Order: sequence, then C-alpha cells, then structure tokens
Amino acid sequence: VTSLAAIHAFVSASHDVTRWEFSAFAHQILPQNSGFKAVIWLPRTNQAARKGFEARMQSDGLYGLKLRELTASGDLVTAATRPNYLPVSYVEPFEGNGSLIGVDLASNPIYAPLFETALRTGKAAVSPPLAHALVEGARQPIVLVAFPLNRTARAVKVNAAGPEGYALGILQLDRVIEDSFGPGAPIQAAVAYGA
Repeated sequence: VTSLAAIHAFVSASHDVTRWEFSAFAHQILPQNSGFKAVIWLPRTNQAARKGFEARMQSDGLYGLKLRELTASGDLVTAATRPNYLPVSYVEPFEGNGSLIGVDLASNPIYAPLFETALRTGKAAVSPPLAHALVEGARQPIVLVAFPLNRTARAVKVNAAGPEGYALGILQLDRVIEDSFGPGAPIQAAVAYGA
C-alpha cells in the first residue's frame, strides 16, 4: 500500500500530472512491490467537462478517444450521459492495459462501491477479495485499494460531488501474501488470519 500512497502523494503535489510523468513515477514504484498488478489515476470529470477531457486525452496521443463504460456482459460502449465520471486517465503498466484509458468506473458495480466508501470516509478504501479486475493477466484473488485525492486544504471537508479523483491500486493477493509470509504460504490460511 506504500506504493499507492506514494503515487497518491505524487499526484497530490502536482498541478497537472501528464501521462508521461505518471508513467515515469509509477515505473520507479511498481518494481518495489510485486503485489501490485497495476496502478490507475482516475480524475473526477463532470458532464460539462467531458468533451474537454476527451480532447486532452486525444492531444496526449490517444487519437479518437471517447469516454466508454462496460456493459453487464463486459462489452465497451460509449459512456451514458450522467453528472459525473471517473474515467481511467493513466494506467501503469500501460502495455496490455492501455485500452482502459477513457473507461468510466463511476457507475461500475465492482468499482463504484469502493469509491463511495472512500468518499464517505475521506480515507483509503479496500475492497474484499475479488475474482475479476479490468487489468490484463491479474491473478485471482484481486484486492482493490482506492485513495481519494483532494489537492488543497479547502477539501478537508469533502463536498457532495466527491474528491478530485482517486489513485487506484490493483493488488494480486497471492503476491502480497507471499511477500508477507514467504513463498508457499497457503492463501486461505493467510486470508483467514486477516492478511
């Protein structure tokens, strides 16, 4: 979790993080923590700012990018119109996961409850072990960790619209347990113990 906290601090301290800055920083952090399969930055974007977000991503080299969402059957479609979005803005590693850029997770039934918990508490929220994650090649079970981000002191009181965004980590639980308990540690016992 220290890696995600470091990425959260990096994004918090930056006025406007570019994809290249996020990539360079994440590549320094991820090798130190084998449990992380991916880290993601999701800025909050409202309907009025949607076209501007899409234009910025397109000018950053993601030509033709539009906000999308996952259907219940797992298909990617154009995101519906709604007041707020949490689109994947940056993901590392990018290779194998680049197609996630622009995918809105605000209404996704797996991810939305995690963001709601982080919004309510103003602190990092951790999911229960999950069987699925959006990133390619993640081994089950997966645990998600979301840090809400507010860059300024004015945001000590989180407003109803939510924080400025979230740093999201996708952890492979078996790797976390292996790092904590050593190779060959039974995952069921470690989960039961509360790892």
